[in-house]
Order: sequence, then structure tokens, then C-alpha cells
Amino acid sequence: MCVSAYRIISLSNKAYRVTLYQCPRNALAILDIAKVADVLVFVIGADADAAAGSAGVIPMDTMTQHIATIVRAQGMPAPLGVVQGLHRFDAKKIVSARALATNRLQSLIADDLKVMSLDTADEADQLRRFVANIKLR
Repeated sequence: MCVSAYRIISLSNKAYRVTLYQCPRNALAILDIAKVADVLVFVIGADADAAAGSAGVIPMDTMTQHIATIVRAQGMPAPLGVVQGLHRFDAKKIVSARALATNRLQSLIADDLKVMSLDTADEADQLRRFVANIKLR
């Protein structure tokens, strides 16, 4: 496995240190990161077509479902869901788009999964604080 395929960001201050790894879309790489991670962040995009459609389901490919299944089987550290792209919706559809993404992530990962949105600098700061204070498994 090539180490250069990972994107690494390190942030620190006096109270905590956070290192973020962006994995390649490879099941073995994700399993390797999941073995040593304290928190796994699952990111999903808010799809305008799915929110507007009548199906009420955000589509996920089989690779995503496969990775979620094997990470759960291996033993998952503290999971966190993130929804991006809600800023593209008008005010009336944001709630339904967020609910669709939340339901999809919770059905894929865990029923008690905390899901946050990440579109603004304030939401990024809120996510940083949440990750710093999350209860580890």
C-alpha cells in the first residue's frame, strides 16, 4: 500500500491533537486506518436529485455498503456522520435533505450515529469541538 495515497492533516493546540487521514477508496486501506483510529468520520453529500425525488433514498454504491459492512465486522471505533452540500438547497428543502442523509447514514453505520452538517466555517468549528470531546469506544 502506498503511503503517498493518503492525505494527512494535523491540527493541535494545548488541549488536544487531531490528525485527519483521507483514505483512498480502497477497502484494505480503510480497514488499516480503522484499526488505529479513535474516530471514523463518514462523509455523505446531500444529493439534490434524491431529496427532490419521490424515492426518499440517497443512493449508495455497493463499494460503500461493502466497506461499511467490513468495518463494522472488524470493530468500529467511535463513528461520526457528516453531510455536505446542504447549502445548495432552499430553506424549505434543507430539513428533508438532512433527514434523508441522516437516515441513510444511520441505516448504513449505526442507529445512534451522530450526524452533523459541514458547509460553513462555523459548522467546521463545531465539528472540530465535537471530535475533540467525543466519547471513545
